[in-house]
Amino acid sequence: MSELATKAVRVKNVKPPKTLNETKRRARAGWLFITPFIIGFALFFIQPMITSFIYSLYDVRIQNGINLLNAVNEFEAAVPTLGNYIRIFTSDPNFLPQLGTTTQTMLMQTLVITIFALFVAVVLNQKFKGRVLARSVFFLPVIITSGIIIAILKDDVLGNSMQGAASNQYVFQGSGLSDMLYSLNFMPPAFIDGFINTVSQIFDMIWKSGVQILLFLAALQSIGPQLYEAARVEGATGWESFWKITFPMISPIIMVNVFYTIIDSYTDYSDKLMKMIFDTAFAQQYGYSSAMAWVFFAVALLIIGVINFALSRMVFYQSE
Repeated sequence: MSELATKAVRVKNVKPPKTLNETKRRARAGWLFITPFIIGFALFFIQPMITSFIYSLYDVRIQNGINLLNAVNEFEAAVPTLGNYIRIFTSDPNFLPQLGTTTQTMLMQTLVITIFALFVAVVLNQKFKGRVLARSVFFLPVIITSGIIIAILKDDVLGNSMQGAASNQYVFQGSGLSDMLYSLNFMPPAFIDGFINTVSQIFDMIWKSGVQILLFLAALQSIGPQLYEAARVEGATGWESFWKITFPMISPIIMVNVFYTIIDSYTDYSDKLMKMIFDTAFAQQYGYSSAMAWVFFAVALLIIGVINFALSRMVFYQSE
């Protein structure tokens, strides 16, 4: 065999270097981003969650240490029971109604916040003077909105500033609007209550929209301008471009924002159900409080699962 043929065989037998395709690179980047959360969850959340579930099966008393008693009767040895959960669904007159109210408020807030954040992001994505300042104003609440600050703003700024204007306070609290809706008698009372509760929390919802606006803005800026140019050449209007290009392209972020808003609303420090669970725990009913928290958690997971099943069918991924 000639020297040239030998070199050709050697070149043929050399394996090309392994390269990752785009999907694997994205998957690796995704795992890299969520690794800090996974580590934090494993170190700081798993053990308290397991302990909380164990407590939910007992009547927990703190007397010279943590004592686990029978959740139904305090006699004999403590054994795991469903007594706390049975109490929630049979004899507690407050938890389930408040859970329904909290869920209804969450759904209304999620709808309003998602639509509002999308509208503001579309506006802020346009070119106009002062655009940077306007973006900063809408994202500012995310930076300074701690529990104590938002409480001061709501109680002092809104409450005290409107004490001298009874009519404005009346409208802001939704009392006049509720009377009008009840008198029209064309919507169910439960829907009216949820709507009025949402109206009365407009201030909170605007403050809770900063992250959603930022995500929508990033999604809008990731859409290639050539798509809009091609649509204009074909004679598409701005409204048609929005529904045929913008909306499908940002649909994954819509799904993300919906889930984020649901969790943010459910874990709001001012939610009455959260306060009920908190107050129950510090009334020396740790086991019953844990059971309430787990029922709340299960309902939240169920709602997220249902919404995920519904929205995932409508989400458009550019790689598909």
